[in-house]
Amino acid sequence: MSHDDGPAASSNERPDMLDEPQDEPQDELEDESEPGAAEGHGRRFMFIGIGAGVLVVVVALLTWFVFVPMTRPSATPPTPTESLTEQTPAQTSTPEESTGTGVPDLLTQPASWSPGIPLPGSDDLSYSDVIETGIGSIVVIDSLSELYAVDLAANDVVWSLAGYSYWITLDDGTGIVSDDASGQIAKVNVQTGQLDVVGTLPSGYDIEYLNADVVVTDSINEGTYCARPMTALDTCLWQASDDIVWGTRVFGNGRWFSTVDGVFDLTTGQPASFGKDSVVDETSVSAVYYDGPDGGVQRFDTDSNNNTVLQLWDTQNNQALSSPTPITGWVDPDTYDAPLIYAHGQTTDSEYRLSAYSWQTGQLVWWASPKLVEGDPGLWLFGNYIQVWMDAQDKPAHPDRPASAIINSQGGQILWQGDDMMVAMAGQRVVYVGSDQPYTCGSTLDAYDGQASGLPQLWSVDAPEDEVQFQGVASRVIALSCSSGQMWVLQP
Repeated sequence: MSHDDGPAASSNERPDMLDEPQDEPQDELEDESEPGAAEGHGRRFMFIGIGAGVLVVVVALLTWFVFVPMTRPSATPPTPTESLTEQTPAQTSTPEESTGTGVPDLLTQPASWSPGIPLPGSDDLSYSDVIETGIGSIVVIDSLSELYAVDLAANDVVWSLAGYSYWITLDDGTGIVSDDASGQIAKVNVQTGQLDVVGTLPSGYDIEYLNADVVVTDSINEGTYCARPMTALDTCLWQASDDIVWGTRVFGNGRWFSTVDGVFDLTTGQPASFGKDSVVDETSVSAVYYDGPDGGVQRFDTDSNNNTVLQLWDTQNNQALSSPTPITGWVDPDTYDAPLIYAHGQTTDSEYRLSAYSWQTGQLVWWASPKLVEGDPGLWLFGNYIQVWMDAQDKPAHPDRPASAIINSQGGQILWQGDDMMVAMAGQRVVYVGSDQPYTCGSTLDAYDGQASGLPQLWSVDAPEDEVQFQGVASRVIALSCSSGQMWVLQP
């Protein structure tokens, strides 16, 4: 696996790319409050009030000494259970079937697929990035240096731009694109496709990252990064080596850019107040690096044996906010932008298992019981769910792949184990299965209820073509052709 996820992109990309940062869940203890004792006018009611008060104190003391310690994270993982029935996820409120963004939760059988929407000049769309714009039902499809804006409600292509790529949606409802051949950078009106040229990069540079204010380029021959203000593309605010760095290049909700020469602040254009000790050794095994959301940045220190220690970091004052916390196993680089920190490796029972740690505290949140394939267990993230390869001793292996497990990503409950499901995407509740391998082409889309015991099937629908890739975007499910250059929208 690569230790560098590259620049930020859409939530529907393959696992070697970044997802948008997400908000991290925080563990909270319930705050229980008791109503005050009713005031009375007689001695009897006074004694009742006193007795109630004593009872409250007793209950509070029992809660503090018995239940509170049970809720605190422990450095030693609890003994996992192999029983699926004991790990049924807690029921939550039913989500809305359409939220306007992301993967929808379609609980009932869809009606059909829309007529095919041809994207001129395309054939295999399975490598495309589909990006939400936030403007009505328009999405942008970035396919091999060709941009298409498609209105999913109107079932039509709004505009296309040949030779442009790297779409970034801005807060003002426009997008930023770059011309791969000329280095031209322009803003685009989402609804019309009209270009407003910002400037042109010097020759010999590729774009590593950009936002509304700054472009980070990577020189083709020099091996250095350069941060350039959007208003002066020929000026370098800072330079750093483009050597491999662990973690994600851009973190802290888009604020910081990580290099082996330190961390740089994308809002000021200057070196950050922390991260100067970032380093990767010559073997690319041991490293010190920083990652996480704004308000939850952790310092990772990994040795040559892949033992990692976490430490919550004060990015403003460059100091630790917690004691070092050893974690169990290898932190998968494809999960750095996830709600929790996920790691896999040997636990106290000498088996390979999956564990999850908090970005806010660095403490263990949960660990799951299926034994994992030693080495690389896959580990794919889909919304509230994780799929991993399991050790063949747990379940019979598929002829072409190990058995797998689907796990609730926030609570660690095992929802399903077997050899015939591969997740395509997931909403808050519904898990969609659509191919023999994640992120590849399939011919049938099946939906399962992730909040019900045993992961029961909700419905099934055939793809509009023999080989398509399924994606969820803008609260719709779409199918991208792997051969004909068309796309379809599932009609609920």
